[in-house]
Amino acid sequence: MQNRIEIPQTAAIFHPERDHTTTTGKYVLTPDKDILMELQDNGWVPVQYTEQKRQKKTLERGRAGTQKYLVRYSHPDFTSEEGDFSLLQISSRDGTTPFQLRGGFFRFACANGLVVGSDAFTPFRVRHKGNAIDIINEFMKGIQERVANVYSTIEQRQATQMTELQQIEFAREAIQLRFPNRDSLPKAELVLVPRRSQDQGDSVWNVFNRVQEHLVQCDRIEIPWTNKHGVEKTRKPKALSTLNSVQFNEQLWNASSRYVV
Repeated sequence: MQNRIEIPQTAAIFHPERDHTTTTGKYVLTPDKDILMELQDNGWVPVQYTEQKRQKKTLERGRAGTQKYLVRYSHPDFTSEEGDFSLLQISSRDGTTPFQLRGGFFRFACANGLVVGSDAFTPFRVRHKGNAIDIINEFMKGIQERVANVYSTIEQRQATQMTELQQIEFAREAIQLRFPNRDSLPKAELVLVPRRSQDQGDSVWNVFNRVQEHLVQCDRIEIPWTNKHGVEKTRKPKALSTLNSVQFNEQLWNASSRYVV
């Protein structure tokens, strides 16, 4: 299992107030700090914390500390040779993000975080209307069955092989999800190239992980484009941050589920 981290007291998760410029009096904060403590009391260890950067406008409006954040937890009972099941806590204080707990998976081979799709782990969401601890405790009663379902789904993906045509089809769909509304896109073959020996093979799990890492990191991808003078060039897209990759990761997992038998 990964090592525990200490979340700084200045982090958004500890911010005691809502953003008054973007929320109304009906908006009641979920006790995110108390939830953090409750999860730790139940053996969940925080192993990663990240939040949106504080933009200049946010600071000027007194909204520092209300931005979106993510905590990733691991549990000693939910680890395997492949990696750790992760619990993702996501929320904000500015009314843009409901409190949510999502399933994730952290692969040891590539130190890469995945987001588990709804077919294996249904996300838990609570609108900001007050105390959510009782609801979360009820949700956590079935956590063992939920995690077991995730590992079962991974085993199914490892056991299911994809044809070459299916891999190209999946890679093209993944590229469209990552770069919507673009005419020029990278070739599907580029995101199917394995980075390490553990990623070789034609199973849904191996293909999914190859494509996911390429499209999140983007360090080996170039997109063709034409400048205003009509000269064709290529450029590297920016990597997705942990927070910004959540939606894409879930979409990619769900897209790959169609190839599992």
